[in-house]
Amino acid sequence: MTVYHRAVVAGAESYTREQVVAVFWENRKAANVIKSGLLEADSVAVYVPFASAPALNPKVGDVLVVVPTHVGVFLFES
Repeated sequence: MTVYHRAVVAGAESYTREQVVAVFWENRKAANVIKSGLLEADSVAVYVPFASAPALNPKVGDVLVVVPTHVGVFLFES
C-alpha cells in the first residue's frame, strides 16, 4: 500500500509518498435505498500492523493507494 501525505504550504499543495508493506484490507459493497433512490454505501477497512509502519498517522486529505489497482484509491475524509 502507498500513502500519499498531503501538505499545503503557502497555498501550494504537495504530497509525500510512504510505502507500507504487509497490510490487510477488507472492502464491502453495500447500498441503501432511500426515498429519492439508491445510495451507495461502500466502505473499506485497512489493517496496518504496527511493525509495518509504527509512525503512520493518516490525516484528512491523505490518499491511500492499494495494489492491486482494482481494489481502488481511497481518500481520508474523517
